Amino acid sequence: MSVNVELNVTVSGPDFTNGIYDKEEWLILTFDSVSREEILKLEFNGEFGLSYEFSSGALERVDCIDFFIPTAAGGIEISVEELPEPD
Repeated sequence: MSVNVELNVTVSGPDFTNGIYDKEEWLILTFDSVSREEILKLEFNGEFGLSYEFSSGALERVDCIDFFIPTAAGGIEISVEELPEPD
């Protein structure tokens, strides 16, 4: 079975784009923060675990007992860039 998912991701953090590089300390000093929102559309293949009874040629008492997405078992990696892609 295939499942389409939309994830609404909001990321906030230091504004490295407008930061100042400190040559002596080898780091970027940031003075502000930036926030970005992005909607990611993903598709997964999943597996249903069903419980049912078969009586007189018909399924009865069908219950979904679990739902598993094998490719998401270790987590879902999300990557959002600090600045959006130019149009």
